[in-house]
Amino acid sequence: MTTFGLWLKRARRARDLTQEMLAEQVGCATPTLQKIEQGARRPSRELAELLLDALGAPLADRDAILRAARAPVGVETAVPAEPAPPAPPRARIPAPASPLVGRDAERADLRRILADPSCRLLTIVGPGGIGKTRMALQAVADLLDPLAPAAGLADGAAWVSLAPLTSTDQAPAAIAAALDIPLYGALAPDAQLVAAMRERQMLLALDNLEHLPDIAVLLASILGEAPGVRLLTTSRERLRLRDEQVYELGGLAFPAEGGAPAAGRHTAVQLFLERARRLDQGFALGVDNAADIARICRALAGVPLAIELAAAWVRALSCAEIADSLARDLDFLSLSDRDMAPRHRSLRAVFAHSWHALGPPERAALARLSVFRGGCRAAAAAQVAEASPRTLAALVDASLVRRSQDAGGASRYDLHELLRQYAAERLGEQDPQGETERAHRAYYAELLQAQVQDLQSGGQIAARAAIDPDRNNVRAAWERAVAARDLPVLRQMARGIATVCEDNGWFQEGARLFGQAADALDSAGLAPELLASSTLSTRAPAPARPKGEMIAGGDAAAKVSALVDKLLENQVI
Repeated sequence: MTTFGLWLKRARRARDLTQEMLAEQVGCATPTLQKIEQGARRPSRELAELLLDALGAPLADRDAILRAARAPVGVETAVPAEPAPPAPPRARIPAPASPLVGRDAERADLRRILADPSCRLLTIVGPGGIGKTRMALQAVADLLDPLAPAAGLADGAAWVSLAPLTSTDQAPAAIAAALDIPLYGALAPDAQLVAAMRERQMLLALDNLEHLPDIAVLLASILGEAPGVRLLTTSRERLRLRDEQVYELGGLAFPAEGGAPAAGRHTAVQLFLERARRLDQGFALGVDNAADIARICRALAGVPLAIELAAAWVRALSCAEIADSLARDLDFLSLSDRDMAPRHRSLRAVFAHSWHALGPPERAALARLSVFRGGCRAAAAAQVAEASPRTLAALVDASLVRRSQDAGGASRYDLHELLRQYAAERLGEQDPQGETERAHRAYYAELLQAQVQDLQSGGQIAARAAIDPDRNNVRAAWERAVAARDLPVLRQMARGIATVCEDNGWFQEGARLFGQAADALDSAGLAPELLASSTLSTRAPAPARPKGEMIAGGDAAAKVSALVDKLLENQVI
């Protein structure tokens, strides 16, 4: 027997829900839920029923639990103990930043398709900003619904965002990290990954594949060797694999010409209203703005990201002014960007409007934030992008920057990939000398150098926690240092890159990164005779390898690190 507050806490934790997640499901504030669990507040009957529905309270115990929930504060009323539910499939998917608006038909379609064991690969396709990622997140959550989970997923699901990757070679390590699969030895990472997945029964969701066209080869191997694994992918175009099923995601429903009086029943309008109310609690659909909101949604073709960004203007402009501005810029962009799809023109117009609405500090910060890969922590944003907490908050409020939390609970700030690309185009205007990229590689060189000793000693856990969230930034910093022939930064990072690659078994990745550096130094004519010297390695000679096998990252690390040391010693730089 236990009290309602304790029953609530136990039932929530058994279903792997945070207080924030449960509060969002039932439509109450998180502090309210906290007080209910602490026994300091009793819920209304309506809220109590919503909580029981969300937590799947047994029907036989429901009346007793409701009576306990409605007992006066301070009066202990016993309730039946919450039985431990069967363990749900493990799911590693990020929590959505906002509720899904509309898409009921799409959710039903995707659940039906994915629940069919014969569907091994489903690709959600659509233009940029259409909501592929958000739809895929919801599809995974629906498939693993604890009240009605899909069969054949004993190992749950995992989510991997591929947007930060710059080449297909990096994909096996990213997927392995999400699945807790260690990659060791000289065997190629893709072969190790496929071998480790052979016995798994799970859904693997891979987000943003369009910039990695060669990844189809890896996915075909997984499908061929791991019969219990199903794949859900998002991309702007299909993968063209034999087992692939394609689900094309379009825009939200928006009013046709002359449909303003019934505008509120269209999901595009509902999304605009939901986002506008986040900024202005009193914002409402009425006779004075219905036609203009309908015009906005038509101009943006129901593209969710475009609508969200347009709604961020409601504090500064009337709906008529937003619609007029979009119309003018859309015409201009249609003329100057004829090779782009119409929806992309509309999305680009929203980016341009959002950019021009910012003050100079916010513009500069947004452009500089584009140098990060996979987001960054506040300290990095401040040092590299000169983005203060106030500026970051303004960009988050404007729906231009997303805030999340990493595994350590620290805030991270990231841009939608399409917006990051747009901001990167603007970076040249804000920083013609390239100071931001220099600051980026210097920052992550220092971060890596500070953790090298701990990575090689008893402080590995803390060091990994510091490095892992920014693995893509560390890689980007190295590659930029290579491109700039920045030898001091290469020297500063070399030991750390080698240690990280060896620690994770990323020998091919290490060879690739250090091979890039060696080629760049050689092509620049920086002491090429040193590069050819076999005496530079500070490690024991590696065992003989078959002809054509890639050099281990540790050997390449030692060679290039020694090369850089020698260049500095000889004052070549």
